[in-house]
Amino acid sequence: LEPGIPYQNDRAATPDAFGAQVSQAEQKVGGALEGFGDVLAKHANKMQDDNNKAWANDAFVKATIETGQLEAELRSLNGKAALDFYKDKYVPGVTGIADQYGKTAPNGEAGRLFQENFRRQLGYDIKNGAIYSATQLKHYNMTTAAAVTVQATERAVIAGDDEMPNLLSQARRSIDDQAEAGGWSPEETAVKKQAAESQVWAAKLRSMANSDPEKALEVFNKIRKTLDGNTQIKLDDQLNKLRPAA
Repeated sequence: LEPGIPYQNDRAATPDAFGAQVSQAEQKVGGALEGFGDVLAKHANKMQDDNNKAWANDAFVKATIETGQLEAELRSLNGKAALDFYKDKYVPGVTGIADQYGKTAPNGEAGRLFQENFRRQLGYDIKNGAIYSATQLKHYNMTTAAAVTVQATERAVIAGDDEMPNLLSQARRSIDDQAEAGGWSPEETAVKKQAAESQVWAAKLRSMANSDPEKALEVFNKIRKTLDGNTQIKLDDQLNKLRPAA
């Protein structure tokens, strides 16, 4: 530089110009930091989503194991015991498991994911339990109804003549109850009802024949057409053998 001539360049080296450069630099750095913050936020959200799904899946597996234990206990029971367990313990138990895991979720979204998956499974569990219980109740009803006929037959051995109409009515009602539980057709019900009545009469007539074979044969001849064919043949043979020789 020549003496006395001040330094000059193409840019105006004023304080304002310098400040503008600093501001631009800060904006660039700030923009970069802001972009980095967005990336971190996205990663954080993704990690939270993954954690929620992991918790929901883990809870689903654990809850399913617990409901499976209840189902195994239900299926170990038969008859009315299965129905009582289903109503008193199974349904409250499986729904309680759903509520329990829902309440222990780390956050609302994790709980929502669990409930969304488990409620569907819970519906199947309750339905399957109901089907099993209904089947067991059907077996129970048929068993207890059949026991009524057995009881009437046993009673007929010592029953007086005036008690027979009631015993026969019990036997018919027993068949009606079994028919309802088993879904029998009217034809099947009629056949089984005749067989039950024949069973009661056979017990009565055999017992009567031990003390009064003539009366037993007389009663048999009066009611034989109401009996099924197999019972008619057997009683005809048995009672005639007990009949005193002429």
